[in-house]
Amino acid sequence: MDTETGETRYGFAHYLRQALPNSVHVGFTGTPVSLVRANTQAVFGNYIDVYDVTRAVEDGATVPIYYEGRVARIEPSSSTMSEIDEEFADIVEDAEDAGADMDERSVAALKSRWSRVEALVGAEKRLDKVVEDILQHFDARLEAMGGGKAMIVCMSRHVCVEVYNRIVAAHPDWHSEEDADGQVKVVMTGAAQDPSGSAPYPIESPA
Repeated sequence: MDTETGETRYGFAHYLRQALPNSVHVGFTGTPVSLVRANTQAVFGNYIDVYDVTRAVEDGATVPIYYEGRVARIEPSSSTMSEIDEEFADIVEDAEDAGADMDERSVAALKSRWSRVEALVGAEKRLDKVVEDILQHFDARLEAMGGGKAMIVCMSRHVCVEVYNRIVAAHPDWHSEEDADGQVKVVMTGAAQDPSGSAPYPIESPA
């Protein structure tokens, strides 16, 4: 609901139920969400079945996953860290208190706090270290196993593009603007407000 005009807007799920009132709605997703304004179970109901990574490994559908902790320190001043601690506390408190009834101003405030955290995580020196570590690890893996692939998950579109730029700076031959060519790609959902610098890189995804 728009807090200023009182206008109520509905999503696709609402209109689908109006059009097919006697139908059964079943969702299949690999990425269920539980957010303030997007909640898979709120739309489709409780999970009927969960096929998790453990079951996939047992079935041979995916290779085993091993975790190795890596450290890429954020090194701001102590005053900045104190501010971040306070911001995180506020985010948690707001999320607990708001539930599904957050207004536009609350959402804007959370986005503002997110952007500050993103600025720290995406600091140039930190990304330099992260990408250097990723490439060293991946090169060693290729040498040992003779092949393979990797996926890097980033905090935001901006960080994703910055990581991509560093990878192709180290390996220019991996880059291609053609979807079918090149050794490294950015896969993310595009948006009209994305900065122009990200345009050549993404493969549009309906995520």
